[in-house]
Amino acid sequence: MDRVSRPGSRLRLLALLGLAAWSVHQLRYALAYGGGAPDVLRSTGHEYLTVLCPLLGLLLLAAAAQLLAALAARRHLRVGRPPSLARSWGQLSATLLAVFSAQELLEGALSAGHAGGASALVAGGGWLAVPL
Repeated sequence: MDRVSRPGSRLRLLALLGLAAWSVHQLRYALAYGGGAPDVLRSTGHEYLTVLCPLLGLLLLAAAAQLLAALAARRHLRVGRPPSLARSWGQLSATLLAVFSAQELLEGALSAGHAGGASALVAGGGWLAVPL
């Protein structure tokens, strides 16, 4: 059984990807709009993030609790040879970019104040998601 196919590994990966996706989203707005980012976020349909943040916190807490339980039970956290850093970095970066793109496209489709279509991906500093 590889590392990501185990339930605890999937929970930790999901929690970390969620945190990373939220961070990319927030950093994109902070870099593009500086001190005005909170106002821009409010006016462009990002109110759902006030509900999402506590849920993300609970997911991270559950992942941390699972990791501590695994350590306390002295279960091995690694099985087999770990993937290369370059491969993991590339796969996770592509996943984060896909999550960011899907999030922005959904926001554009569901919120009147948010740019839609391809503009949702690049307008207002959206291109910053790539280096982030």
